[in-house]
Amino acid sequence: MPSFRYYTGSCPDNDPIKAILPDQRDLKVQALSYCTLDPDQTREEDFDIPEHRILWTYWQGLRGDGTIARYSQINPEDFIKAIGNVLLLEPNENGTDFRYRVYGSNVAKLVGREMTGKWISEFGEVPGRLSLAQYPAVMKLKTPLYSEHTASYSASQSTRWCRLLLPMENRDGVLDRILVGTVPKDFATIL
Repeated sequence: MPSFRYYTGSCPDNDPIKAILPDQRDLKVQALSYCTLDPDQTREEDFDIPEHRILWTYWQGLRGDGTIARYSQINPEDFIKAIGNVLLLEPNENGTDFRYRVYGSNVAKLVGREMTGKWISEFGEVPGRLSLAQYPAVMKLKTPLYSEHTASYSASQSTRWCRLLLPMENRDGVLDRILVGTVPKDFATIL
């Protein structure tokens, strides 16, 4: 069972994502925990971070009776309290790289880079490695993913990155966006 600080819900016993994602040492992150989320079993209350609660509830509303939310119905005003921590990604043709259509201002401020309109591959090897493993996995499995990991963002500070990845499909039923709530937590405050 993964060890999370900001998610209290359940994870599948035989999570299919374990067979897809590489070892965390290959991803160059520390204290990585992740699991897929069952949209019919996961509740808003399972998320400790308000932005994740907002995005989960929003995504569930767009999903309705379907398995994945429809991108054509997205309205940022409906999740305005989480918008600074939202990434919206679009895959390239073969799903090996993703372009940031939106890169939240809170995230940009912490990492010191605005990435809207840029590809993950432009971010650099270490920061992009985890994303380029998780995002294709979400596309393949067509299911939400929750993830936490610790990464250094300066010589003197570390951050616990808490990420909720929500797949979205277009009108034709093709998964072509991933809505991500990525919330940095100061590592010093969670020890």
